[in-house]
Amino acid sequence: MGRLDQFVAQRAFERLEPKLDNRRGAMLFIGAELPELAVHVMQRGLFVTVVESDGERMKRFLEPLAEARLDRQVTWERRPYEMVEFQSSSFSYALAWRGIPDSFPAPALFFKKIKRELKAGGTFFLHHRVKPDPTTAIPLLGRMLARLPEAAQVQVRAGQRRLVDRFCPAGALPAAELLALGEQYLNHEETVGLSFLNDRLELLPFDLAGRLAALLPALVPLLARADNSLLATGPGAALAVDSLFVFARTKELGRVFMMK
Repeated sequence: MGRLDQFVAQRAFERLEPKLDNRRGAMLFIGAELPELAVHVMQRGLFVTVVESDGERMKRFLEPLAEARLDRQVTWERRPYEMVEFQSSSFSYALAWRGIPDSFPAPALFFKKIKRELKAGGTFFLHHRVKPDPTTAIPLLGRMLARLPEAAQVQVRAGQRRLVDRFCPAGALPAAELLALGEQYLNHEETVGLSFLNDRLELLPFDLAGRLAALLPALVPLLARADNSLLATGPGAALAVDSLFVFARTKELGRVFMMK
């Protein structure tokens, strides 16, 4: 796990909170994560269903809900998400904090299932590790690369891929690939960078970040502030390793009537 997980989760909560209104409905949590968000939506009238096969993780998820006396109102589905058949248009919102489950035979099928279970106008939030393309994220690099001879471009791109792979955690996917998968079934609304440093710290040799954090407890908050500063810059946000993707199931009929 990344050293900045708690700060990443807090940033996600701050971005998600204003997007969740108090209309009646239900929210699907694919994985027992962000219990504070569950408390927030339940206090505002939404029902919560959690798909989680790990009992210990679910127990930790329920603790903040129990403090708010909301734990008995949560529906817990213990089977893997791909094995659960919810009714069509069951949820106003869905959140997958641990990314696309590895157990799905094809990632596109995950988005297809999400679309089926979202209500028209519903929103899907996907947190995922991202493998950025520096030449796309930083236009100047792209322009410089375009001026090189074709053979040199091939070499530079190969070196760039090796460098990106070196400083990206396992399981990271290019943002363009995630968008292409999701947009087969849903409309992409926004991508929010949540961290530049999280998980990349784990790639330092000899668990350097962990050793320093043990010696200096104040280091992690300092890193969090540095992370925030990097995200505030254009290149830092574009090169984020943790991102939140926001997709919507559009009200297709509404669009037709508006066009008329």
